Amino acid sequence: MRTLSRWQIIQWGTHNKRLVDGTKHVFDYDLDTNSFPKVLYRGLLEFYARITIIIKDKNDVIFHLSCLPPPPESCQVEFDVFQRTNVNVKSSEWTFRNRQIFETKKSVDSNEVILIDEAGKVHEGLSSNFFVIKGNTVFTAPLDSVLVGSIQTCVINICRRKSIKLVFEHPLISDRENWDGAFITSTSRLILPINNMLFDGKPFMIKTCEIKVYQELKENLMFELLNTSLSLKNE
Repeated sequence: MRTLSRWQIIQWGTHNKRLVDGTKHVFDYDLDTNSFPKVLYRGLLEFYARITIIIKDKNDVIFHLSCLPPPPESCQVEFDVFQRTNVNVKSSEWTFRNRQIFETKKSVDSNEVILIDEAGKVHEGLSSNFFVIKGNTVFTAPLDSVLVGSIQTCVINICRRKSIKLVFEHPLISDRENWDGAFITSTSRLILPINNMLFDGKPFMIKTCEIKVYQELKENLMFELLNTSLSLKNE
């Protein structure tokens, strides 16, 4: 999880539920997180931070706060093909087991690796969700084929609230020349526009930042995050 304007924890409710549900599943224990905001507040007095909470067992909870560097204005991504022997296994589960292989292959100039299947359908990034803009329509992979991210959910909510057409359909890498823009989302990146894409070692430039739909999504995301964040100054 991460902070916004130092004292706001983005989507604390979502992260809190994951902690409680995960602890229940792994340890069969009802985790009490009521004291967590006060602990985080004390930590943030000294750090402007990215926050990691590790639960080793019901009596051992570790809080780690680290500096989060400012995100770039735009980024380069590269596409790589993954293969699955079981078509019923989600790409996110496959990614978790093989992420290190792709990270090793990734160019030092690339912010993320975006996974495509053998048919050229775009799924998701190693640690992000992927969106394409064509005209006034936003495309992203079907939610049952990826690991749904909290920032991705925010973007989906904004599209629905602002009547921006949203299609849950795998973008095709072969159609990339018809993409007007593309961006990735994650807790650390929030919403990050793509300005260059690498596929088969060949670059393809794209001007996402100039697109009105992207600008509207970015502007509204800040309001969405502020409305769903926990202010530690109230603790």
